[in-house]
Amino acid sequence: MAKTDVIRYTLRLNLNNPVHLEIHEALRSLNTDIYKSQNIFMIEAISRYINGDGKGTDDPERMDTEAKKKEQEELEKRVTDRVMKEMMAFLFSILTGRQQPAEMTAYKPQETALETETEEKNEEYDETLADLVDQWS
Repeated sequence: MAKTDVIRYTLRLNLNNPVHLEIHEALRSLNTDIYKSQNIFMIEAISRYINGDGKGTDDPERMDTEAKKKEQEELEKRVTDRVMKEMMAFLFSILTGRQQPAEMTAYKPQETALETETEEKNEEYDETLADLVDQWS
């Protein structure tokens, strides 16, 4: 009497094909402490392939996305490390009463056009105010 809730598939391997031979050797030397049977191993491997969890997926778009993600994570780590080092140096210089590190003091934000215009108007105002004070004196 056949079970209706079980389906059987057959796998045929050509040992002259290097990929098939590799699969055959992997199945033959399967670690039974981890996988109780070849069936469980194959089900898990196929499931990983379908879900994209395995390393065997050859989808170039997915591989490109993973490479970009890894590159971004490395960049974030480098930036975070750099900022942490600079902040620690800055805090240490404050706590010890020393001057700020050269890298911290060398940083000067660029002025915007509005800030430059405002400074020029303030200078003109100061000059005009000084002239008025001279006239009244």
